[in-house]
Amino acid sequence: MVVSDYQFKPDFVWIKGYTDPDRHGLYDTVRGVTKRLQSSEVNAEDTQNGVMSFDDKGFSVGNYAETNGSGRGYVAWAWKAGENSNAFNIDGRGYASASDIGMNVGGQNSNSYNQSQTWRTATTTTDITTNFGNDIASLFDGRLDTGPRAANIGDTGILQWSSGTIQGNIRVYTYSVGSPGSLVYFDGGTQLSVSSPSSNGWNDLGNIDLRELRFSYPSSGNVLFVGAIEVDGKILVDSDATPPNRPSIAPTGASVNTKSGFSIINYTGNETQGDTVAHGLGKNLAFIIIKRRTGGTSSWLVGHQSLSTNWGEVLYLNQTDEKLDQTSPFNDTEPTSSVWTMWDSSSNNASGSTYVAYCWAEIPGFSKFGSYTSNQIADGPYVELGFKPAVVLIKNTGTNANNTLTGWAIYDNQRPVKYNPNHSPLFANTSGSEGKRGDGSGTTEGAGFYIDFLSSGFKLRATSAECNTNAGADVYIYAAFAEAPSFNLYGAQSNAR
Repeated sequence: MVVSDYQFKPDFVWIKGYTDPDRHGLYDTVRGVTKRLQSSEVNAEDTQNGVMSFDDKGFSVGNYAETNGSGRGYVAWAWKAGENSNAFNIDGRGYASASDIGMNVGGQNSNSYNQSQTWRTATTTTDITTNFGNDIASLFDGRLDTGPRAANIGDTGILQWSSGTIQGNIRVYTYSVGSPGSLVYFDGGTQLSVSSPSSNGWNDLGNIDLRELRFSYPSSGNVLFVGAIEVDGKILVDSDATPPNRPSIAPTGASVNTKSGFSIINYTGNETQGDTVAHGLGKNLAFIIIKRRTGGTSSWLVGHQSLSTNWGEVLYLNQTDEKLDQTSPFNDTEPTSSVWTMWDSSSNNASGSTYVAYCWAEIPGFSKFGSYTSNQIADGPYVELGFKPAVVLIKNTGTNANNTLTGWAIYDNQRPVKYNPNHSPLFANTSGSEGKRGDGSGTTEGAGFYIDFLSSGFKLRATSAECNTNAGADVYIYAAFAEAPSFNLYGAQSNAR
């Protein structure tokens, strides 16, 4: 059977039967036709006659009940990446090797680091420890887990530079023990401060001429470290230093659409802290879904820019749980415009296991990844997107609502009706048919799950644990994709049929 009412050739197709309790089936061009993953299950990849081909205006399905059962209704959400003419594909062009597109080991070093000089020799220091790993050289080694601190208890470490040496859009990476107080900095001759510097992440100082940094060691067990300085998107690294390779893991296959901000990446894990993988988008990663394909079973890992600034909080697509504070998946490290970082979690970096990652960057007028807080009444929050959505994915991250019900709600503009109010979401974490709740039970039909798709966003019209709980002020994250992008870029479409 051919499904051909799309306006593009998809690279990622997500199918769900909505009239029957069929499992979700996720297929893509990088893994290949018939290779299925199930968003509600921890199972490894299997082979089914689901999607048999990816065609110019859609796809074809085989004689498999969960994609083509007699008399059943299905919805298919589809995205276009970079096509599939070769192993590595960007914006419709195919390449044979990861090195052809800068996704090989170290292929993004020049986009990640500024090694134009020996930065440590341009720095004047006062009361900085000389211990290896916490001296001035450690500030410019390309690592985030090393960096200078004040020499002794009671000291304030000071770093100074001549005017124009470190100038531009500046971020400073800090990590701390205890409560060491503020990070003081000078923009030219003006003293400013970050009152609560990150305990393990970046601090945005803005577009400044950085002349001085001050960081204190007020008492035993309370100390602030400066791990790195970034200028205009590149970490300052001494010209004679050897920073960590970015990426450190080369993908085995990729399909990347830089204009619509979507990529599909296949890679093999090696269980090493600080591992990085290139996503190819050239913009900061906003949303990522990763699934272990082979080597064992694992939950579906989800990272989202609204969870925490250092990506130390995660969710799992096959679960209803609230957000979880976990270091291992993303190594407490915010993704960059070129790579994301991992540690040793089996959900994304077990040694020898293969994985697929679905990656999105935010594109104004086409996609948005944000959050809202439940207001606990039926006249629910309005969420501004800047476009009318075709597909909206919503997940409760809090603990006030009944967390057995807080599944991953997927609304679209094709079912059950094509007008407002929209209702009856499907849930990525369960095989339940249309009209079930976030755990696959009960019913969602009717006023309890109303949502309006509007010209520039969406509006919650009900209270439910899944979308707008009345039990407390829970934070919900969302991923939204436009019905009609506000610009005409290559492949910038996401449709539901």
